[in-house]
Amino acid sequence: MSEKEKVAVYYRKTNNAQNVSVEQQKEMLKGAAVLSGNKVIEDYCDEQGEESTQFDKMIRDIKESKIAAVTLLDRMESDGQEMEQLKKAASEAEIPLYVCEDDTVKKAD
Repeated sequence: MSEKEKVAVYYRKTNNAQNVSVEQQKEMLKGAAVLSGNKVIEDYCDEQGEESTQFDKMIRDIKESKIAAVTLLDRMESDGQEMEQLKKAASEAEIPLYVCEDDTVKKAD
């Protein structure tokens, strides 16, 4: 498979109050990647409250056409600036962006 077939899976290590472990996030998001018809997955994970270095790397990979789609949790929408940056990069690269909430996967607007 080529790099272009890779699906970016982005998640953050959360605090205990959010009740969604990294493993739970991975399971949900990788399921969404499979639903999008892609098999190769590139994980990007940042620590909550720290710099988003993996997020920035994912944006660079999108811009360099290394990513075919992106999946992330719906709670990312709470960070408007990052979500807008991601939507813009995905739109410019003409790749789909999938958002997961509970057991539902939807294509982001």
